[in-house]
Amino acid sequence: MSYATVEAAVEAVVIKIAGYSAANVTAGDHRMLAAGQTKAVVIERSGPSSRAPLNLDGTSVEQIWAVKVDIFTAFSDEIDTLKDGEVTAMQEVLDNFDKWPFLDGTSGVLSAFVTSIEEPEEWLLGGRWWRTRMILEVAESVSVTRSE
Repeated sequence: MSYATVEAAVEAVVIKIAGYSAANVTAGDHRMLAAGQTKAVVIERSGPSSRAPLNLDGTSVEQIWAVKVDIFTAFSDEIDTLKDGEVTAMQEVLDNFDKWPFLDGTSGVLSAFVTSIEEPEEWLLGGRWWRTRMILEVAESVSVTRSE
């Protein structure tokens, strides 16, 4: 497996939520924010990652990816209404990750768990947006081929 596989699995799990599709969920592509969407999710490139051996000979490794998941809600109303919409969107995404702890059975995924949710902030990219970032840590089992 690779980070690209993990990223695709994260994207597929978000698309399972009603109201999300390939039109408003992307991996690293913010251009859709200027395409008339009212909500969107952008999966950013991996944050810090770590590795640890799973067996004594080091031929099996646990790779942990910190995937940045940015949830956007269009800013077009009163701030209280907007915050309520952003909280609802964040909770939907969080609940869906909890529902699919192995990213819908993605081969090699040992676990996927949201470890942090940042404070929402205003974004001015392709319009006005309220953005909340969550960090999803995905652990995968990787086979290592030794040369010595």
